[in-house]
Amino acid sequence: MDKGSFPVVCAIALNYALGSSPRLSSLLRENFNSAEEVFALKGEARRLLFHNQSELQVLGDNSILNKAQKEYESLRGQGVSFLSIFDPAYPPLLKECPDAPILLYIRSSSRPEELFRADCYISIVGTRQMDRYGRDWTRRMVYAISRSAQKCVIVSGLAIGADITAHLAALEYGLPTIAVSPVGIDTVYPSSHRRYAETIARSPLSAIVTDYPCDTIAYPGNFLRRNRIIAGLAHSTILIESRLRGGGMMTCRLASSYNRQVFALPGRLDDALSQGCNSLIDKNIAYPIFSIDSLLENLGLSSADKKTGGAQALIQALGSLVQPSDSDILSLCLRIVAQVCDSPDCDIETLCVTLDIPYSTASSSVKLLECASILEQDLLGRLSIREEFFCPSLAKKIRSYLKRI
Repeated sequence: MDKGSFPVVCAIALNYALGSSPRLSSLLRENFNSAEEVFALKGEARRLLFHNQSELQVLGDNSILNKAQKEYESLRGQGVSFLSIFDPAYPPLLKECPDAPILLYIRSSSRPEELFRADCYISIVGTRQMDRYGRDWTRRMVYAISRSAQKCVIVSGLAIGADITAHLAALEYGLPTIAVSPVGIDTVYPSSHRRYAETIARSPLSAIVTDYPCDTIAYPGNFLRRNRIIAGLAHSTILIESRLRGGGMMTCRLASSYNRQVFALPGRLDDALSQGCNSLIDKNIAYPIFSIDSLLENLGLSSADKKTGGAQALIQALGSLVQPSDSDILSLCLRIVAQVCDSPDCDIETLCVTLDIPYSTASSSVKLLECASILEQDLLGRLSIREEFFCPSLAKKIRSYLKRI
């Protein structure tokens, strides 16, 4: 074993021995400056510090270092990096947590010391059974965050539903993203997200992170241990949709216990997928998200309106298809966009009623907005604004513009 690799090998071995007991994290930081010091501790001194017989036995078995050496050599050859809790590059927010992981395995195209220097880390979590409401608002939130002046990173757990929606939205809008895995770094869970995991690992300042050793498969108990990292890495955690029981709820409670901000997207009282969010809001564990504007303000981020896009870009896009003399058509199209802002998932029939226009007029205007790539329509005919044009207070700005023309 070369001298340079010995600190990492000791950290891997220490994670083998004590990783399943996160409560020992604070003990290690208070009494040691490196993983090597832990293994150098002998006899009575070790017994006084570690009372659990299984912990003493594992720490006293030299074969654990040999196993750690083999894993280190294998993973290093695959481009995996390691950060121990004693490393200066260890995520500072996570290090504040009393149950911080002893070791992080990292798969990334960026160096570990570059991954945790951003201005703001935001965890986005929620149900695996996400519906259109949750998906649309996740994308809108990530889009708004991407347009702030601060450098932000989106953190989640790579799971189906809210997690992967947040990761993919981050990549689409140019934000780094960190996926915290409930299995070993040598595999991906769920396996259907392998291509997404590879994309994340290749993207600048993004990473796959876990504290589980190789060959660890997904057990139900793994997810709580994973969720503490999702909560601990971030300044704030956002719950999109959740039932009363679920991983997202656990992550939010962990974040609250770390004195981090928690936000939840309110929903209908009779919607099972919103019961968890509504419950956290009711118990004052989470702040309700009433608008993108208020969310950005509470996150400490500058408004998306300070950048180009929004109403001005939308009017310019329409101008490429509507002649200046067709002011009535332009006005109606803008009124339709404002109505869609106010009533997400409305359809053409709804527009006819709310704007008091014939179906043929509404339909032709919607087609024009689709040609301008401003609106999109799903298979059920529900309308939504494309994210590149959406911004906080869009409807208000459109109506202000309409008063001037």
